[in-house]
Amino acid sequence: MHNKGYEDWFGHPAGYVDGKHLRQVLGEKAYQALHPRVEAALSGQLVTFEDFIPYRGAGRRYVRIAYVPDLQHGSVRGFFALIQDLTERKQAERSLQDALQRAEEEKNKSAAIIAAIGDGISIQDSEFRVVYQNEYHKKMIGNHLGEFCYEAYERKKAVCEECPVAMSFFDGNVHTLERSSAVPGKTIHVEVTSSPLRDSSGNVIAGIEVVRDITGRK
Repeated sequence: MHNKGYEDWFGHPAGYVDGKHLRQVLGEKAYQALHPRVEAALSGQLVTFEDFIPYRGAGRRYVRIAYVPDLQHGSVRGFFALIQDLTERKQAERSLQDALQRAEEEKNKSAAIIAAIGDGISIQDSEFRVVYQNEYHKKMIGNHLGEFCYEAYERKKAVCEECPVAMSFFDGNVHTLERSSAVPGKTIHVEVTSSPLRDSSGNVIAGIEVVRDITGRK
């Protein structure tokens, strides 16, 4: 027996499978592939699996299939085959995996570009807290992740005057200035270029600083 959903799925007319062996319905190759699961269901086990199966005689759909034993008085008379279409979910999962892979590739590409720049790079959030430093920046002025930039870099209690990041927050433009900075054992001269970092809606959410050591030039 089968329901209307089975007829619609496989495009079979009413009564098509009645009285037929499963081998006749599926074909010999498909039947042999499913035979171990069929035997397990006929022994009273609940069998579930996912696979691609034909749909309306053209194309394939990704489904979850459950073989549910038909038990009466402790004996197995047969089993019900329940089919759940997971195609859209599978496509969504695949799209997400592809997007994550592309994002990882872009992340690796960006990391390689940043490493090749040869300048210190840091990112400050809207509260002027340091949320990122590349390795060159850390070697230049130390690791200050999580600290306020004006405290970490300038030993001040408030945002510096003419702070390029603050100006980028204010007008959304790129700003550059030169300043000296005290680091353990010496004072270095740097050129700081700040640009705004925007979200997908165009709002400025952080500032990126590129810090170039110009002590030798000075």
